Amino acid sequence: YAEGTTLGRLRDIAELRRTPLLAAREILLRLRSRVRRTTAGQPYLEVLEGEQVEGLPIGVVLGVTYSGTIAGLTEQLMVLRDGAAYYVNWNLRRSHVFRVESGAVADVLRKLRPLLERGTVGTAIPDGSTYRVTAWETEKWRTVTIHVPTAPPEADEVLKDLGRWLDQGRQAALRR
Repeated sequence: YAEGTTLGRLRDIAELRRTPLLAAREILLRLRSRVRRTTAGQPYLEVLEGEQVEGLPIGVVLGVTYSGTIAGLTEQLMVLRDGAAYYVNWNLRRSHVFRVESGAVADVLRKLRPLLERGTVGTAIPDGSTYRVTAWETEKWRTVTIHVPTAPPEADEVLKDLGRWLDQGRQAALRR
């Protein structure tokens, strides 16, 4: 719950309100707010000011959005350099926090480097899936969109690692 007028304090809110819901999940906002209570006593955040920022939340070095397939999946994974990982399944509204090896994070970032230079690999097809991967690379955020099953073989190792992490988060979230 939030008082509708508090969102009006965000810069460019009119443009944000026109953003489709799925795309809005990719927008990171920095907000300054305070906790208030409704007359019924329910807490909410009153937004004092805010802005859209580029990249990922502080500390996150790798962000993945997996979407598509005939099931219309939308899953997200955020990984910190030390291996802490946060998984969200937007279809089921489930999440899970887990850990991967920090060496594996560095390895995936290394394997991802040539793909980040390309921006998009593979071609989108009906009922295919898409990995949108954002990573901190040499002092800036870079993003690559990988379309499956048409991605080239050089994407296989990265997709295998990301798929394993998504599956780890997915399985744990479904058990909750």
